[in-house]
Amino acid sequence: MPDAPLDARAEITLLRDAIHASHEQGSHLHHVFSGWEECAPCEKANEEGDGTFACDAYKAWQKEAEAGHRSRAEVAVDQLVAALAETRTQLEIAERQNGELANVIAGTGLALWEEERDLARMRLAWQSARQRAIAYGEGILRQVSNREAWEGWAKEAQAEVVRLQSLLAERDEQIAGLLADEPTLDDYQPAAPR
Repeated sequence: MPDAPLDARAEITLLRDAIHASHEQGSHLHHVFSGWEECAPCEKANEEGDGTFACDAYKAWQKEAEAGHRSRAEVAVDQLVAALAETRTQLEIAERQNGELANVIAGTGLALWEEERDLARMRLAWQSARQRAIAYGEGILRQVSNREAWEGWAKEAQAEVVRLQSLLAERDEQIAGLLADEPTLDDYQPAAPR
């Protein structure tokens, strides 16, 4: 981009001067080669086929025409088009990376959901077993009328409770092991841009 801000009036003036210089230059050469004017340097330049020998007026007009040939506005537009193309490329790369990341997250989310579903099933099974044991113990207590029978059944119930507690502790260790081995979202890194 140009350092100074674009001034539309200045650009129009520059282009108008360049057009005027081109017309003056063409008119001068037309008059010289038609024989209406005499200009030795321009005639020599025509013979040599090189514009370096042209007269000072011709060179001044040529300089003005070249200055207006590529205005700052055209340069600014070209640079904006290039910047726009680069930005579009970066957006396409970002969209592709977002799509890849969404696929990774979707896959991870599905795996986590399945793991949670399995853990919920295990919890439900253990709760059901515990409720059955409690119901069994309560049934025993209701049926017992004498102390000796009650003490024997109480020992059996206590043994059953101890066994269930050890099974629950083992289940909790298994769940903790499963969760410790499960990757988290922090473990997934987006793909490097290509």
